[in-house]
Amino acid sequence: MNPITLKKYVYGQPWGITREALVKMQSMQRIIDAETIQFELPQPQNEPESINGVSVIDIRGTISKRLNLFDALFGDVTTTTQIQTQLDAAMENDDRAVMLRVDSPGGTVSGVPELASRINAIKESSDKTLIAFADGMMASAAYWLGSQADIVFASEGSGVGSIGVIAAVMDSTRMLTNEGIDTHIFTSADAKVAEPMREAAARDIQAQVMKFHSMFIDAVARGRGVTAEAAQTMSADGRVFIGTDAVDAGLVDDIATFDEVISRFGASA
Repeated sequence: MNPITLKKYVYGQPWGITREALVKMQSMQRIIDAETIQFELPQPQNEPESINGVSVIDIRGTISKRLNLFDALFGDVTTTTQIQTQLDAAMENDDRAVMLRVDSPGGTVSGVPELASRINAIKESSDKTLIAFADGMMASAAYWLGSQADIVFASEGSGVGSIGVIAAVMDSTRMLTNEGIDTHIFTSADAKVAEPMREAAARDIQAQVMKFHSMFIDAVARGRGVTAEAAQTMSADGRVFIGTDAVDAGLVDDIATFDEVISRFGASA
């Protein structure tokens, strides 16, 4: 990715991610712009790990639709394509349950609604128990996915929630002006103009953010078996709840350790 592509990636799309993680990505983007970095993309894992009759699918780090260099440099990354591939494999093996083991602040919105619908469809059609386990953090887009499971657990110190969508838009016109560069944009439609930010364009971006937020709420309501109004009150103000507070908020069903969940739903249960 060149610097222009990196900026477009960070600033050019809605994110289902915590504010802290987005700020970190913005900082990383600026560092990468200034450095020459040699890096190889990691190979995706296509098979879930089988532990005592439970297929464990790890969702760690940033969630992205496809693996790219920036995500890999940012830290751990899991793609929706990779999760789907492992889910399909889990449906074909002999394990009695499937666990999404999650430690993620969320990621891009792209690909998440479709995968969440797929997880819900598997839950409705499969005899296997589909479990989501928060193993550190299950926030934003990660909770969008985890909320679709039959049952949601969290470890005592895990953070869960941050239901919401965020988008950052970069306006570089002042930087260019300070460098003595005037930019003239000719367009056939106002929506084609991003800089300087026009009021109509700002309204359109906010409308997109709220549309995805509504989709998020509807998915949580579907997955948790509650009304949209109830889902709206759970964590739709963007808060993250820790441990038992997440249970009280209705985001998870119970607090447990990873080993306890495996013991409860595994082959020796």
